Amino acid sequence: MNTAIHKISWISAIGLLVAVNTFGLWQWKLGGFALLAMLALLFWFLFLLVLLIMHAAMIIRERAINWSTGLSMTLLGLSVGLTCAFPRGIVDLSGSGANDLLIAYREGAANCSITLTLK
Repeated sequence: MNTAIHKISWISAIGLLVAVNTFGLWQWKLGGFALLAMLALLFWFLFLLVLLIMHAAMIIRERAINWSTGLSMTLLGLSVGLTCAFPRGIVDLSGSGANDLLIAYREGAANCSITLTLK
């Protein structure tokens, strides 16, 4: 494989890790499109899984690993593995173990309320 495909796989693997780990922070801004974003992340994950299998087959077929293929295989393996192990992200965004520093509450029209907690 040429280096352009390796660079695309590196950027895709790092991008998936960033997207999965920060999804809890920006999913509420999407509203009804959050389901579409979740499906996009699922297809992105499946794409990287297929790329990982293709890299593994290439390594087995050639019986030699150059540095770019090894780095691609490592990044893809880490990205797919960490996404499987921690599907909601590595960092716990709920902060259930932390003490609340500030709690803000606002009630709007029709008893619609918003609670903001700072951990």
